[in-house]
Amino acid sequence: MIFDSILSLLRWIRDKKYYFTKGLFETSYDFSLWSHRKPNNSKIIAAIELETLKKYILEIECFIDIGAFIGFFSVYAKKINTKLDIYSFEPHPQNYKLLEKNYELNKLDKNNLFNIGLSDKKGYEKLYGFGQGASLLPNWGGISNFGIKISLRTLDDYYDYFKDYKKGIFIKIDAEGNEAKILMGSNRVLSLNIPIIIMYENSIKKNYPIKNDNFMKTHKILIDSGFKIYNISDLDNRLNLDDLNKFYDEENDNQINFLAIKN
Repeated sequence: MIFDSILSLLRWIRDKKYYFTKGLFETSYDFSLWSHRKPNNSKIIAAIELETLKKYILEIECFIDIGAFIGFFSVYAKKINTKLDIYSFEPHPQNYKLLEKNYELNKLDKNNLFNIGLSDKKGYEKLYGFGQGASLLPNWGGISNFGIKISLRTLDDYYDYFKDYKKGIFIKIDAEGNEAKILMGSNRVLSLNIPIIIMYENSIKKNYPIKNDNFMKTHKILIDSGFKIYNISDLDNRLNLDDLNKFYDEENDNQINFLAIKN
């Protein structure tokens, strides 16, 4: 117990140092970003995620970035398709300040920027940790249990923003373990009669203290809403619930990024 408390305190101290290491850094994609610290790699994101985004981004007219952090995906998507409407949601106030600066720097519409957490209902919850790993789940990835209270809403609360799109919507969800609750609060948006593509993380054990109880629930919500599920490393082979159950039973965390498609 004492050891866990010491680890949490050390993580909290580590997180706090990022208040003093902020800067403007170049990426490998012809744009710069304000960040808490210099990235280890100027490519920032795994190539397979960017390739998946590029495959579909020209076919749609709206990009929703849930768990936007400092806005890399939002800016990248806009650079590829300048006609896109971008909506970014980021709950942590320090992350949001950098996200706002990156919107200004890269000339995105700040009216579509929201300092809010998304979940299955309105309310307030504690957000643990700091930076890219901030989570509504305590002990997520070993993060400290020091946190701040944030406001929560559902994606369906913003339904009127999205209801008139015709060509399609791409949604990126990276919510550090809260993906299932976000989808539970998105029923009206997911039911829109237009193409919707969702790229999301859904690990089995990675970052969880024990195991992800919502792994199958996350996928089932999407399948029940008419989506086809794929691993982003294999977009030729659709995954059914039996396939996903097998992943879960085998604790196969080799690929945690998935793509859901509704045509």
